[in-house]
Amino acid sequence: MLSEHLQPQDYIDLIDDYLEKSDQLIVILLNHEMKIKKCSPAIIKLFRTEDDIIGKNLKEFMLEESRIRIDKAVESLSGKVKLNFNSASHQTFSLICFIYKVNNDEILIFGEQPYLGSDEIIERMSVLNNDLANISRELSRKNKELEDAKKKIKVLSGTLPVCSYCKKIRDHEGKWFQLESYIDKHSEAQFSHTICPVCMEKEFPE
Repeated sequence: MLSEHLQPQDYIDLIDDYLEKSDQLIVILLNHEMKIKKCSPAIIKLFRTEDDIIGKNLKEFMLEESRIRIDKAVESLSGKVKLNFNSASHQTFSLICFIYKVNNDEILIFGEQPYLGSDEIIERMSVLNNDLANISRELSRKNKELEDAKKKIKVLSGTLPVCSYCKKIRDHEGKWFQLESYIDKHSEAQFSHTICPVCMEKEFPE
């Protein structure tokens, strides 16, 4: 239980030094409205950028139950409390926080990320396994769709040997096919027979 307030200036100088240099220690300095005045680089990494958090109420980044918890901790100066936050990647993380008052109108928070217990590790691994299983199923479905699409697509490519007289086409086995039957076999095209104006005049002159 921490019932004594910190003496101001000596600690503020030390805090400023931590805020400037430490990328491991989590330090947050709040005003009496719980708005962030200063914070260490470590907390900026966990949240967003310094511009995104300075001047914002710390509770904006907390889960609902932690907003109630920090109010009680500040009011009672209980000193140590576990708080849950949303990170920049919208994932939840926890901090073990030590809360102090400075000058009666500022709040100082030192924090550290707790080690996960075995139950939490198993729970997170279970969630990750479920996510991986869902991704695997989705990839399998997409691959099947692609394979089905490839089976339906027939493309004519390369050089086609065509008879100069009858216009039959020779396949890779040396067999000759009428133009219509070859294209029908090797593509999705369908024929609808008609007659062009030149042939119409030639075959049906009257």
